Amino acid sequence: MKEVYSYSEIGTLIDQGMKTLFTRPARVRVSVKKPSDKSDTIRVSINLLIGDYSIRVFECEYKNILDLLASFDIEDKEEIWEVSE
Repeated sequence: MKEVYSYSEIGTLIDQGMKTLFTRPARVRVSVKKPSDKSDTIRVSINLLIGDYSIRVFECEYKNILDLLASFDIEDKEEIWEVSE
């Protein structure tokens, strides 16, 4: 069984350079856009959030929408999409 500690219990160990870990649930917000009608390539912006704080935004391209769906394990009939202006 793993042992867990509060920051007040191990803060001095962190200050001394000890490697420590913690896990928090994250939210990922993905925006998708095709650069042109003539291209199958799509541009994707992946925003990693913890609570209301944006931790990092990753910009990347996928060859097509099917590759994007596969990388996030999304079924094509899942009702998760929003349309933004």
